[in-house]
Amino acid sequence: MALSLSGTSTGSLNNISVPNETGTLATTSTTILPKIVAVGRRTTSQSGISTAWDTSSSIGYKTPSNPTTILYDSQILDTYNQFDPTTGIFTVDASTVGWYEVRFHWQGNSLIRPEGSDPTKTAEARAFAGIYKNNTSLQGRGDFLEDEQGLSAGGEDETRFGLDCSAIVDLTTSGDNVRVRCAMYTTSAAKQAENGTSITITRLTDAS
Repeated sequence: MALSLSGTSTGSLNNISVPNETGTLATTSTTILPKIVAVGRRTTSQSGISTAWDTSSSIGYKTPSNPTTILYDSQILDTYNQFDPTTGIFTVDASTVGWYEVRFHWQGNSLIRPEGSDPTKTAEARAFAGIYKNNTSLQGRGDFLEDEQGLSAGGEDETRFGLDCSAIVDLTTSGDNVRVRCAMYTTSAAKQAENGTSITITRLTDAS
């Protein structure tokens, strides 16, 4: 008699069969979850990161109005052929709907905010990374805020940074998509996502 072990449709084990008494191994297709399904990386710098914040008062922890979508010039993994690194967008279809974990790392260039260049926001610099579902729904964010009020007039502070954020995202409708969008508030001329910036997308469950 063959022995079969079965699990739930959303678990990491769906069906495993072991040899019967004659030594015959019965095989069935299985879906093993969770699994990493898409990985993208920047190997060169993406310049022109948005600075579109409301600057009528201190930016504090406001969400920028029009952050820039991060693109990837190196596609390391794309199991479902649903990740487009040229647009930075991962889109599910009916066969891959489910819950996903998105992890993002931004390797940033220098944040420079000379004191005296803006009296209402003296020596303040900010970086924002947001994980967006369907381009508008903010699912998770990372923030870097540097406020150097002690600098003398005309002085400057300079910081290179690595910023991480992650989110569990409901992509349970065919056509749902996810991307990362970033913004910087700084007087640095080169507002970039540098070599080492990356995204990792893991499928946690199916939609059942």
